[in-house]
Amino acid sequence: MKNLICLLLCFSFLLPFGAKGQTAQLINQRGGTHNYQMEVDGLLRQFLVHFPANYDPSGDQLFPVVFMLHGGGGSGKKYYNISGWKELGEQEGIVTVFPTAYEVCFVDRMGQTKKGNYWLTTDKSEQLCSGQKDHSDANFLRAIADYLKANHQTDTRRFYCTGFSNGMGTTMTRVIPQLSDVFAAVGGTGSMTLDELSTPNPMPCLMMVSSHDPKLIQHNGGQPFPTTVEGIEQNELLTQVMANMCQLLQLELSYEAAEKKKHTSFVFEKPLNGGNQKLQFTILKGLKHVYPRGIPEHNNIEAAKIFWDFFQEYQL
Repeated sequence: MKNLICLLLCFSFLLPFGAKGQTAQLINQRGGTHNYQMEVDGLLRQFLVHFPANYDPSGDQLFPVVFMLHGGGGSGKKYYNISGWKELGEQEGIVTVFPTAYEVCFVDRMGQTKKGNYWLTTDKSEQLCSGQKDHSDANFLRAIADYLKANHQTDTRRFYCTGFSNGMGTTMTRVIPQLSDVFAAVGGTGSMTLDELSTPNPMPCLMMVSSHDPKLIQHNGGQPFPTTVEGIEQNELLTQVMANMCQLLQLELSYEAAEKKKHTSFVFEKPLNGGNQKLQFTILKGLKHVYPRGIPEHNNIEAAKIFWDFFQEYQL
């Protein structure tokens, strides 16, 4: 594999990232969580993989795979612990993957210098600090997928990707345009884009936005997003985001809309190219900048379960 130059394994909770581990030939085992290091494009990258208890490396069952991309400044380990995906993976028989973004330095839109584990979305690639080299997170995610397909009992037609905040930004600006041959469907929350993007093979996408997310409503004059169908239809920012996503996914702008107790959704499912892509755009009522974990503070909304219900409808 061109990008897979070095692959090391260290067992979760026994060896920290960066520690010398066992060789890749020993990792094809039953269940559990494992830390990996992989050299991609000359950079040492890190990720966690959780195999459910019913995973059998010698069996015939092929397992679906979900990538969870953390928010800016976070880590794969953090979202392994808080996203709910490892628990859902155990219940549903899913291999769950938690990559960590490479540490970078960039200047944000407020002119402040930031340093940490951030995915290089299109805007951050344009704002790197002097001397900071650009790199491809798409190559990293593809290398992980290639490794899992070659070495584990994974269903190559059922790879999916979800992200939060900076991770969702990467899902929209990197995964959809560059990895449509890897992932069958994507989704996420905590970010939205006005970039005009394109992809050769559009995929289904579930995009959730919280009505009181401070990082997003700053673009709405600081006011919470409307949550009624009529209010959303009249909001210039939200309608532009939906229009740009429909352009990216090659969908007609016609939709079905429905308001429920905890959310309001717009569904676009008329492809312009005869494909099976769909956009579901959902406003979560009352929530802030969170990847909902099913707790009372999140209106008992469980993002992982919502995305998995959506993902299961699709395969490559």
